[in-house]
Amino acid sequence: MSQIIRYVDKNNNIQERFIDFIDTTEKTGEGLARVILKKLEDDGLNIENCRGQAYDNGANMAGINKGVQNRITSVQKTAKFISCAAHSLNLSGVHAASVSTDMVNFFGIVQQIYVFFSGSTTRWNLLTSHFTSKLKLKTHADTRWASKYNAVHALLIQFEHVFNTLKQISQDKSFGDGMSTAKGLLSC
Repeated sequence: MSQIIRYVDKNNNIQERFIDFIDTTEKTGEGLARVILKKLEDDGLNIENCRGQAYDNGANMAGINKGVQNRITSVQKTAKFISCAAHSLNLSGVHAASVSTDMVNFFGIVQQIYVFFSGSTTRWNLLTSHFTSKLKLKTHADTRWASKYNAVHALLIQFEHVFNTLKQISQDKSFGDGMSTAKGLLSC
């Protein structure tokens, strides 16, 4: 987790500072709240001075019953929860991509191309030997819009090389089953 503190300085200016990364294996609201409260204590920050808290919209963080925000509020009533606007915007993009059949198919094909090449060192080396930049194909996550952008951007930049490598594999019997998979991807 990353720890960022927003505060009002002596001149009444709002400041925001990155403090630290918090290494944790906790995943539950209870466990994460315990880690956060301990970190604040270790940093000499009094939870009684806390007036707000912001997290992503995951149930373990934002959940009104068992989430971190609820557990912190139970310790300090003035620590009002504000959902992270950037994360909400990310979720809007993710949701928009999941309700359109065309978008689901598109991102599915992008992922299939990545999986096809990354699943074999021979195919990956053949593909990357043609790359003119250091940008390589990337996977994407369903919950991170930026990762979808990165995957599409990497494919777009290297599209000619990807297409030509798929064509080469589709015509080379030494690739076995990869030959038919490459043909299928070319037909997309």
